[in-house]
Amino acid sequence: MKPTVGITTKIFAISVSVLLLLLIIAISTHLKIRTINTEVKYLAEHILPTVRLIDEATINMLEQEVHVERLLKLYHSPQTSNNSVDHEREQLELHFQRANRSLLAAEQLLAQALVAMPVWLSDTLTGNSIEGVIKVREENHQYHERAVFLIQHLDDETLTNVKEVELKLATAENELNRDAENVLSHLQNFAITTAQQAERHQEAILWQNLVLSVIAILVGLIYAGFLSRKLSQPVRELNEQVCRALEAKDYQDVTARSNDEVALLTSRFNLAMTTLRRSEQFKDMFGQYLDPRLISQLESNVVSVNLDGERQRVTVILSNLEGLTLRSGALNPEQLVMLINRYLEIQLSASSEYRGILNFTLTEILSFWTHPFSEQQQQSDHACHMLLAQIQGVGQFKDFLAQSEPHIFANDELEFRAGLASGDLVVANMGPSGARAFTVIGDEVNAASRLKGVARFFAINAVLSDEIVQSLSDKFVVRPLGWVKVPGKEDPIKTWHLMGYQKDLSQGQLNALAIFNEAFNKFEQRDFAAASQGFQQYLLETPEDSVTVKFIELCQQLSVQASHEDRLIQWEIGQK
Repeated sequence: MKPTVGITTKIFAISVSVLLLLLIIAISTHLKIRTINTEVKYLAEHILPTVRLIDEATINMLEQEVHVERLLKLYHSPQTSNNSVDHEREQLELHFQRANRSLLAAEQLLAQALVAMPVWLSDTLTGNSIEGVIKVREENHQYHERAVFLIQHLDDETLTNVKEVELKLATAENELNRDAENVLSHLQNFAITTAQQAERHQEAILWQNLVLSVIAILVGLIYAGFLSRKLSQPVRELNEQVCRALEAKDYQDVTARSNDEVALLTSRFNLAMTTLRRSEQFKDMFGQYLDPRLISQLESNVVSVNLDGERQRVTVILSNLEGLTLRSGALNPEQLVMLINRYLEIQLSASSEYRGILNFTLTEILSFWTHPFSEQQQQSDHACHMLLAQIQGVGQFKDFLAQSEPHIFANDELEFRAGLASGDLVVANMGPSGARAFTVIGDEVNAASRLKGVARFFAINAVLSDEIVQSLSDKFVVRPLGWVKVPGKEDPIKTWHLMGYQKDLSQGQLNALAIFNEAFNKFEQRDFAAASQGFQQYLLETPEDSVTVKFIELCQQLSVQASHEDRLIQWEIGQK
């Protein structure tokens, strides 16, 4: 739709006008700042060093005059040592040379300053400054020559008019001091004047920026008021339509009431309506088997989900509460449904924060982690967190049974078994239209089921595959169970027992676990006698550990059999 009212053009005109004013401010400010920088740089590089050099020369000339006066006093004194006279002569010559070098350097800097001087400062600093420095340097030479002449003739006592020469030397000293002070005063006045001028430029920048900024604000307000009147009516009409649509939750497209840029805004709103409709479809599709926070993530995630099936890296838990359905004969159907729902409610609420996707059949729960709901490097940790939360939930359910159905279930009749595996699986939305399930299919689901059978074999809660343990963080404590040959798998599986959180185990338990691990290492090295001894030591610390009992029995069997050096030692499990 092509707009007929040029709202875009008006907005562009406002922007251009304000930007032009800002550009004028920026250019003017830049020029003024360049002027200030030039003045400050000129002072720092030329005038201030020159003032410092002339100041140093003046100090050395004064020192020179002091040493001349001391020499004259020494010659007029009846008791004078040659060492004192020689020292004063050396100091006289030293300060003369220093003053001369400083004046020469100042003369060169002033010559450079005249060349580099900004045009607007040319009236305040002229060649007279260099001439003044040259004059001071020449007067310093003359003063030095007269002082040396006087001292030499006092030495050989050939000078008859000493007083007259001393008077001329004093006159030359006064002229030298006066001229040096004039040159220094002139340069200092020039530096002060230039600094004041830079300060005036800075104040001018502030006032100029203030005036232009006020003008830019006024222009923007005038244009904005004009444009708001042109926009308000069609926008108000669009807002009324949108409110009616949202209140009725009728996410249908709205109709544009104008033929301008607001019509384009209406089309964008219609795209938002399309997104809302898609969001509702996601909620209908995932709401029954996905945590609401994950649904929100799906809604905001730019990554789409391929519902037709996609092979991904997936972590899977298959768990079951064994014994509940076996006693179903003692319950009527309503009681059984109530207990199963109670168990699922406890388990799903306990594990909802760990970002898993859940499917369940009676008390068997299939949980899996896949992209985009969880990152691959976090899947193992999320799964183990959830397993431990489910184990804790079983304890809560047993407490509930002890209160509600104590005459039907004994506390040791219900056992939680779970297997956890990871691998490449197909993630898909399966089933006929209207009755679909978002689930996974593949060999690792079978592997998780077999690991659940391993947990039953060892009479423990949770068994992990080696792939899970390799990517697991150090928050969790696991112990090795060895290689297990399970039904339906040609190759044995390396398995581990999830024992809990590192922070929840005492130091004594960790020390005992170290004994178990050492015994297991002996077992793998086929030192069955030492392994059996280590397992028995561990059993003293944990008398009811069924895993250790099985290892002791296996060590005893293998100790009396032939050598096992040529084959892998593995557990043989005949049931799922």
